[in-house]
Amino acid sequence: AASVSEVFLLGIETNIANCSTLNAGSYTLTNDVNNNATCFQINSSNINLNCAGYSVRYGLNGQDNAGYGVNSSLNLSNISIQNCKFYEGNFSGYFKHAIYLNGMNSNVTVRDNIMVINQTTQGGYGIYLRSLSNTQIINNTINSSGVSIFVTGRDTLNNVYNSSNNTIINNTVRASISTSYISASQINNNLIIANVTGVTCLNLDNVSRSNFTNNICYTNVSSPNSAIYINDIDSRNDYFLNNTIYHSGNGPGVYTFGTANNFVNNTIIMYVAGGFNNGAVLDVGGGYNNFSNNYLNSTGLDVPGVKTSTSNNSYLNNLIYTSGSGTAYAFYFSSGASSNFLLNNNITANNNFEIYDDSGLNYNNTLIY
Repeated sequence: AASVSEVFLLGIETNIANCSTLNAGSYTLTNDVNNNATCFQINSSNINLNCAGYSVRYGLNGQDNAGYGVNSSLNLSNISIQNCKFYEGNFSGYFKHAIYLNGMNSNVTVRDNIMVINQTTQGGYGIYLRSLSNTQIINNTINSSGVSIFVTGRDTLNNVYNSSNNTIINNTVRASISTSYISASQINNNLIIANVTGVTCLNLDNVSRSNFTNNICYTNVSSPNSAIYINDIDSRNDYFLNNTIYHSGNGPGVYTFGTANNFVNNTIIMYVAGGFNNGAVLDVGGGYNNFSNNYLNSTGLDVPGVKTSTSNNSYLNNLIYTSGSGTAYAFYFSSGASSNFLLNNNITANNNFEIYDDSGLNYNNTLIY
């Protein structure tokens, strides 16, 4: 493997032919490169790395946490990584990410890259990035067995920043997109194929005032995971529009514990071959959400269209179809569900009740045809 050479040129365009330590400047790769550990170490802000379509093979020694395509633990700004083909060179190690920016970063662009990371174990990320603001992840193709894209506004000491204006668009990933502690961001037009046990298409934690539009998600997992998992009440005021989800597994199509979010014009189709399912097509654990004009379809045993035990949600003009038996109701109000509002929904449960209310005698929900 090539040894790491240092590049000290600042502020000019430089051709590089080896794995290198990068200081401020613009760098263009002139051939394929490889390294036993980390290929490119970033030591300052204001760096543009253009691989010009050449491949970067890293982590050849197979040691855990010992090799990355691009690595930095500094607080950086104005970083661009583009046109690279990252390949984890040895699949025997864990947590060897293609791009690993572990400081708090701003104005980072990662676009038009191909990444192939550990296909046999969970652990290797395509992009692992801590963001202050203005991250752009665009037009990347990522094959991994864990998380393809991870963006968080929390630092290594668990301090939380208001990471805003992040953009994740037009990516094709074979695992999941995971975000936490971000706001006012866009996650749009991504194709996500999550066929690995324990992996969701979208995993959202403390994400607010963000848009999720025109994403397509496929899952085929045996563990009880959802296709979209919104796991915190502080995920609020988000907008989910025109997303399509095909979910085959033992978990909810969408599970939301978020608050005051809008789900509009989404399609969620869910199939479970048999056995008890831990959820529903739409499993609602938060309150004050609006669900409008969505299409929900379930063909599995014990898979209701909507299941909720919470309060103050609105369900308007949705089309809901279930054909399974057991608890495959179109609407399932479980214990504690209260003050939910249903208006003009078209619901069909071929083998069961359209609406099953098990909320309790002291709870009221409103249904208007």
